[in-house]
Amino acid sequence: MPHIIVCVKIVMDPEMPYSVFKVDPESKKPIAPDGTASVLSAFDESALEAALRIKDHQDCKITVLSLGAHLPKSLLQKLYALGADDVIGIEAPEFDHLDAFSTADALTRAIEKMGDFDLVFMGRQSADWESGLVWAGVAEALNLPSVSLVREATPGDGRVTAVRCVSDGTEVVEADLPALLTFTSEVGEIRF
Repeated sequence: MPHIIVCVKIVMDPEMPYSVFKVDPESKKPIAPDGTASVLSAFDESALEAALRIKDHQDCKITVLSLGAHLPKSLLQKLYALGADDVIGIEAPEFDHLDAFSTADALTRAIEKMGDFDLVFMGRQSADWESGLVWAGVAEALNLPSVSLVREATPGDGRVTAVRCVSDGTEVVEADLPALLTFTSEVGEIRF
């Protein structure tokens, strides 16, 4: 039974009106306006939906991993409601506004502690800073083959087959397990 780890970032709602968005002038960090709820990063929702589609067709275990300075319990519960088997939320003040390299390092250490896994799924970038670097750092640190911009994945027989988006359509690639895949919004919206 494949074990899929899905890394999910909780972010300020990128759909909030610009008029309520503020930046602290001294620390240069964004300030969450009162009354605005955090959300799951949309690209990470695509990665979770891709894992759930695999689970629809074969037995597998889905573990969602999230880290941050504050992880709203309601969003962690939502991950269970969507179909995750386990949700691991790691909260620490030092996770507030990490850069891509520090985030990759923290996720790598958490994944290593989790033990055996077959796949790591991530969004192609986060919905807040959109740097698109974390997945590459995790793949490199864990010495995993990686496939980016995936819209569909099928694991089997020690390999994963992925349909990835390219500029003139799609291409089908394979990678040995364990592997790391990043997903695009072409996966489709997360289920209700």
